[in-house]
Amino acid sequence: MLIKRTLIFIIIILLLLAFPVFAQTTKEEVQLEEIEIVIVEVKTWEQEFRELPEDLQRTALCESDQHKDGLPDVDAKNPISTASGIFQMINSTYAWMWTEVYGTPVDWTKKNDPFIQIELSKHLYDKAGLTHWQFPCGTLMR
Repeated sequence: MLIKRTLIFIIIILLLLAFPVFAQTTKEEVQLEEIEIVIVEVKTWEQEFRELPEDLQRTALCESDQHKDGLPDVDAKNPISTASGIFQMINSTYAWMWTEVYGTPVDWTKKNDPFIQIELSKHLYDKAGLTHWQFPCGTLMR
């Protein structure tokens, strides 16, 4: 019985001695890091489109045919030229704007992506207004 009590006493002493060391080790191992929370608003291309200047919106609606929902046709394609997408961008203008805006080799797989067409068209519009869109759409909208 005395051996049992002594053994229990030794275990308790060891636990008491070990606990601060354990707690200290745990504190060092578990460090709280500063967490930065970034809230990103994800917009649809339709929302991006509706934030464009009004004359640029009208140009897209005219160029690509307006749907009944009041949005341009993302799949619009001119049968006699390389013009396509919501702003009916021809290949040479697309390549020029892509290189100017992104500074990378042209990604032709994104030519009709409405987000890309909006971004490139905003850039073109900021440079020269509607001068790159031909009559009747661009010229009539000034």
